[in-house]
Amino acid sequence: MSAPTIQSAEPSLLHLLNTEQFVPLNTALSDLQHRFEQGDLREDALLNAFKAFSLGGIGFGPHLEALTQEHPGSYVAQVALATWLTARGYAERGGHTSDRVSDRGRRGMLHYLTGAREVAEAATALTANPLAALMILGDTQLAFGNPITPENLAQGHLPEWYERGIALNPESLTLRLRLLSLLRTEWGGSDEMAMAYLRSQEPLLSNSARSRLWARYHAQVAHYARAFERNLKRGAENAAMAAQLHPAEIAEPLIGAYQQGDTQAATEELGKVLDVYEAHPDYALPTNAAFALGDTLGKLPSQDPRLERGLRLLLARSGAEASDAADCAHAVGRLALAKGVQITRQVTPVLEQLLGHGCREVAVILARLYGYVLKDRNRSGPPVCEGPSCTIPNAVGAFTGALSCTVPPSILVLGITWCISCGRQTAVRTMRGWNWPRRSGLGRWSWARTMSCAPWIPSLCRPVWTTPSGCWNVPTMRGSPRPRNS
Repeated sequence: MSAPTIQSAEPSLLHLLNTEQFVPLNTALSDLQHRFEQGDLREDALLNAFKAFSLGGIGFGPHLEALTQEHPGSYVAQVALATWLTARGYAERGGHTSDRVSDRGRRGMLHYLTGAREVAEAATALTANPLAALMILGDTQLAFGNPITPENLAQGHLPEWYERGIALNPESLTLRLRLLSLLRTEWGGSDEMAMAYLRSQEPLLSNSARSRLWARYHAQVAHYARAFERNLKRGAENAAMAAQLHPAEIAEPLIGAYQQGDTQAATEELGKVLDVYEAHPDYALPTNAAFALGDTLGKLPSQDPRLERGLRLLLARSGAEASDAADCAHAVGRLALAKGVQITRQVTPVLEQLLGHGCREVAVILARLYGYVLKDRNRSGPPVCEGPSCTIPNAVGAFTGALSCTVPPSILVLGITWCISCGRQTAVRTMRGWNWPRRSGLGRWSWARTMSCAPWIPSLCRPVWTTPSGCWNVPTMRGSPRPRNS
């Protein structure tokens, strides 16, 4: 299988941010905003550019603060910061249903999202058409409760961010899609409220826009039926209707089949999904679609042409600065673990690229891939990782908070065994509960045993990450994205 070409946006906004080239970064974003306000750039193209900042890990914070300090009156700098704060807030929450979100996760979410709202509110006064800032106010609204009642809807009293946005952008589809998401049953809305809203919008929209909104409605109903009602029949029916109404929802039947464990049905949907997303690279993959696509591809025989097509699609989306890049990166990592070292060598460059942009979640995948390669003693061809430029130490350092100059090859990373030297004793920790469907799986560690360094394990007695006292400093470790129910 030939290695797919990884294409990045030019200029790379994340590269400019990471290298603190704030003047060209601000200029590039300001040019996009100006073109949008002049009517020369579609709203989805503008919003997708800002979504690049949702990929960044915690290390993006100082860079974005420095950007806003260097350009204090810049609308686009404030939106970039608010976009990152929003992403960090929902990352703190995790993908569980609300009853399973920890107190720490809830506090972290509210901390970041409150900051995002404050920044976005201030940004709305800095430009003529602050659509991106208004969308952030809509995005953060989910965490603070649904403010819309049936009476508000009947009287046309909708949130201020929506009314102002529609006044400036009367044909905006993204604003309407965001409001429709607020009307989901699981977020305090109802089918009746969603349908009433859709019918009120029909006279204002083109046939294509109406189909898009109704398709999203059926996709939301399908998700609620599968995840909350456990009504698989209703979920399948609505998923099929969503896919028929608009190709942007073509992945819904695949997601449903994947979540039901129906491999045959999921495999049958693969061709349709690949056809649409190859033809429309601007369509964002909906929640759980990357996981469903990657895991279904992993069950195909190696000679199936859909495997290469799917890998190319996921790698291209992982290498782009888009909102679904992190999910796609995890999907290709899991696919590489399922299909072997040959694919692993193709996957690692795009994961390295995301890691370099600050997306720390991919460090988990890189470390797991390294552990997989170490187990494959009979592999042939060039090694996946070696030498001073090896990504693995950087990957491990990214989620441990410490960077080692060397990772001993005897250490099998994540899911195998970690052996860390501390004086004469070697602490052996075994990963427990590595379970992809649980975001909190990473970090549940337990002591296996403590043993003296024996002649047959000399390499396990080498210090790796150490504090000044010579003992390993165990960091707080965070989980990775999972298929979500909320």
